[in-house]
Amino acid sequence: MFPATEEHLFGGAVRNLDITKINLEDMFRDRRSTLLILPAISREALLIGQRLHGCCIAGGAPLALYTGDVHKIKDWDLFFHDHSAIGNAVTELNRFGFNYVNSTNWSDTYEKSGVVVQIVNWRLYHSVEEIFKSFDFSVCCFAVDGPNLVFTKQAAEDVENGELNFLHTDDLIMCLKRIARYGQKGFMPSTECIKEILRRAGVVNVDIMRDHGGCS
Repeated sequence: MFPATEEHLFGGAVRNLDITKINLEDMFRDRRSTLLILPAISREALLIGQRLHGCCIAGGAPLALYTGDVHKIKDWDLFFHDHSAIGNAVTELNRFGFNYVNSTNWSDTYEKSGVVVQIVNWRLYHSVEEIFKSFDFSVCCFAVDGPNLVFTKQAAEDVENGELNFLHTDDLIMCLKRIARYGQKGFMPSTECIKEILRRAGVVNVDIMRDHGGCS
């Protein structure tokens, strides 16, 4: 769990996000079928991410917990507040029988019977909001932080509308690949998202496309 001190959680330069927290146990009680169909090994990954201080799970897996589409969870991304939490997570993964697979500049990957856990260790984060600010699409802004599922108002709206909206992107090609991936989950880029892609692709006057039916 990330530190709940004022200077960290919900603080600092990322205070402007509209955050909602709901207790996971309460959510699972209301949607009992979601917990029942969550595979046992995925439950282990969830448990590891929940109980370690300085660690949280963010991105696609918490999004799937929120929507109930737990069968769509392909991996669990663990983010960290300090280096000791990273070491503790590796210890827990080993204890639960997860095997080291490989490393990239972004993360170390562990796997057990097809369930993948990624240790995001290329940088540390001071708050859940700081993690959210690093994501490309606002629909990714879901996290399991200790006993709570944390998400932004925009993320919940995107789920309701089945839309993808940009937060930011530094890599347009990777972003297009992720749009295709989220399309398989039922999310389509919004008009503003399409316009931003076209701007980055070099289209000079995107707004005029609305008048010609190209961005309606």
